[in-house]
Amino acid sequence: MNQRAISLATLATMVLLASNASFVMAAPTLYGHPAVQYATVTNPFELAFGPDESLYCGHNTNSAVQIYRIPPGGGAAQLWGSVSPIDPDGIDVSGAYVYAGGEKNVWQTDLATGVGASWTTWTDFRNIGTLLVDSAGRYGAAGNIMIGNCRYSYDIEFISAATREPILQIDSADLYVPRALLFAQDTLYCLEASETKGIWAISATGDLSLVDDGGFAWDFNQAMVYDPTDDALLVGDGELIVRVPRTGGAAQTVGTGFGEVAGLSFGPDGWLYVADGANDAIWRVLPEPATLALLAVGGVGVLLRRRRA
Repeated sequence: MNQRAISLATLATMVLLASNASFVMAAPTLYGHPAVQYATVTNPFELAFGPDESLYCGHNTNSAVQIYRIPPGGGAAQLWGSVSPIDPDGIDVSGAYVYAGGEKNVWQTDLATGVGASWTTWTDFRNIGTLLVDSAGRYGAAGNIMIGNCRYSYDIEFISAATREPILQIDSADLYVPRALLFAQDTLYCLEASETKGIWAISATGDLSLVDDGGFAWDFNQAMVYDPTDDALLVGDGELIVRVPRTGGAAQTVGTGFGEVAGLSFGPDGWLYVADGANDAIWRVLPEPATLALLAVGGVGVLLRRRRA
């Protein structure tokens, strides 16, 4: 579970800089907080942190044959793994492995050695645009893998960790380009980025229900992360980040200025990491609103922050 405590010293520095007339705020913001560039990555997609705080990233390019690894602290992304799927969009970390899905395959790569192998392969065509490991066994056995297929055949499939074969296949007229599979409060959610655009809840038996977003006009919703601090889903929609209550309610634009939000993940430090496909970058940004006050005490700036209830 991500720890969401933010350093008071870090926040105080940000406020002091923002109060300086010569300071130019970075273009992307979330809840008014400026984003800073964490890494340079060519066409990044889904994000997943490893246990050593390395960040693994899908590579949304048809000719791509490896995934990315960004070392702790950020910087330039490195191609990583001995073998990986073609066009490895979907990615997750579970146990000692990174799992990545591309065209026809799910690959499993050892975190310690970087040696990869095919976890499962299909003879018919699949273009895996999102991948999630059910590490806790919420919808079956622990280690089952959920995939979203962006082309032909089934839209969502649950793959057995034991047999490596599908145990549930969902083919729905409401889904065509499923993105961003995730668990929130033990319920599986995904985005639909093409047909019935919006957020869909998926039951363990494959039933779909559309999450009420207050009629928000989605444009290019393809990334999502769960914020447990206020039970809300943060959705990347083109250059925007939009907050939707998990149980339904009016959507609210809370982030602007990104190029193309293609992946979202909370880091071990509690900050939000944003894969920006248009700008070949991963941004790091404070993840929630805050009430800020700067007081002068003995000539030292002291920051007070009141969390949302």
